[in-house]
Amino acid sequence: MFQDRTAPADGSTLKDVLFIVDRIAQYHEKAAKALRGMIRAQKDAELAYTRLREAGSAVGQLFRSFASGANRAST
Repeated sequence: MFQDRTAPADGSTLKDVLFIVDRIAQYHEKAAKALRGMIRAQKDAELAYTRLREAGSAVGQLFRSFASGANRAST
């Protein structure tokens, strides 16, 4: 006659539910760690790109100064 409405309808126990919640929390922590790593990698890549652009600019300036010096020497 009396029906226990506090028990889940599918028969899972509190222990089962806590296990699932714990697993979800573990995956959430792993995902957050991966995301932090991706953000760090992106910042490193942006810094490397900036340094590469600066080096390319310096090489271009060196070639321009060398070319203008060669042009002055030939005239």
